[in-house]
Amino acid sequence: MTTNKHTPGLWFWSDVYRTTYNEPTLSLVGSHSYGILSCDGMANSPSKADALLIAQSPELLETIEYIADRLSNPPSACRSPEERLNELLEWIDGEILPMCERVIAEVKGET
Repeated sequence: MTTNKHTPGLWFWSDVYRTTYNEPTLSLVGSHSYGILSCDGMANSPSKADALLIAQSPELLETIEYIADRLSNPPSACRSPEERLNELLEWIDGEILPMCERVIAEVKGET
């Protein structure tokens, strides 16, 4: 896996900060309350769907990195092709699909 240079997750949106004109706005906040970005007023803030997608970016990256790592490093390279295929299909059904479905539901705000 690569070392990430972005602010670590979990990311979340907060409306506790104000613009320089004391207007309400949304700010994206990362771990340890580290500010990632602030919008210039609610009119310039992202839609709910965009806000959910942006906030899930660290988890989306982590999921993709995990899948890529597992695909490039199969756990049982010495087995027959049929056994490896069955193992891969079990891994996809048992781990990858549920992981992807959970992340997709979070991005869509369904959790």
